[in-house]
This record gives sequence, C-alpha cells and structure tokens, in this order.
Amino acid sequence: HNMALWQLYPRLHRVVYNEEHVVGSILLNPSFETAIASSDWSSGGSPTVSYVTTTLMHGRAIQLVSGGAASNLEQDLVDRVEKRGEKSYTFGGLVRATAADVARIQFTDGVTTTSHAFHSGVDQWEWQEITVTPAATMDKVRAICLVAANGTAQFDHMYMLVSTSPLRSRYDIGTTMRDGPHAL
Repeated sequence: HNMALWQLYPRLHRVVYNEEHVVGSILLNPSFETAIASSDWSSGGSPTVSYVTTTLMHGRAIQLVSGGAASNLEQDLVDRVEKRGEKSYTFGGLVRATAADVARIQFTDGVTTTSHAFHSGVDQWEWQEITVTPAATMDKVRAICLVAANGTAQFDHMYMLVSTSPLRSRYDIGTTMRDGPHAL
C-alpha cells in the first residue's frame, strides 16, 4: 500500500488524519491533556483547579475550576504574537456548567476586555467563541476561562487563532516536497 502511494505520487495524495478540531492554535496545552503547569495556564483569584478525566468532551482530560471568589484560568500570549493592530484573534472552546451565569470565556488586550455571554446553566457542553481586533495600543494578549464567585465550571478544547489580512500573508510551497502540503 505505501509503495503504491510513493509510485503514484504526486497524482495520489497521502491521507493525513488529524483529530484536533482546530489546527494552528497558539495556546499551550489547549485541551488540558496534561496537568496545568505555570508555563502554560496560570490562575487568578485563587481557584481550585482539578484535572478531571470524567465528563470528557475531547481527549483524555478537562479542567474543573471552582472557587469562593471569582476566579479564572488565563494564558498570556504576547510573547508568541506580534503586537500589531491589523491582526484579529479568535478565542474559543467548550464550557460546561450546571448553573446559569457562572462560566464564560474572555479576551483582553490590556485596553479592553471582551466577554462571551455566560453559559446557560444547562448541564451540557456549550461552544463559546469570540473574535476581537485589539486596540493599536494593546500591551497584552490574554485568553481567560472565567468562573464567577462560588461557581464551578469545566473547560475543554480551547484555542486561539491569529489572523491577518489575506492580502498581506504569503506562504510559499516547495516544489520538491514529497509529503505535501500540495495546496493551500
């Protein structure tokens, strides 16, 4: 089978399987597959963070966040992106809560904080996503998984995409690449 693929190249392309929902996320440990380390997600407001392997939506684990005061998991991305205003950022993921107005995602650029509506409180996973073009005077790029005071929520499969105007982007494809990519 593999020999046939090589002989038919480049007319027959090799199938590539990818289980990730989003390719190109700049978040570290976006699906919380490993326990949270200070190098990827940090916490604000002294939450209790649990590495849960039940009620999964994607992968092997999720993060359960709870706290007496409003608390969150956050990741600063400014060291992984250029601070330019013509970029837009899309932050999203899955959120689960059993009470309304307890959990949501947020994005802050140090000037403005943009929030998704709170989870409905129905005991199921809800998809949340926000797209933001930050202020020209931005000083940070931060993804936030927020849990309101006395609340408990679960987060899984988070992602952050950075996009620029297609007219300003260029990607060259080598002509001798055997395994692709063959087109964009």
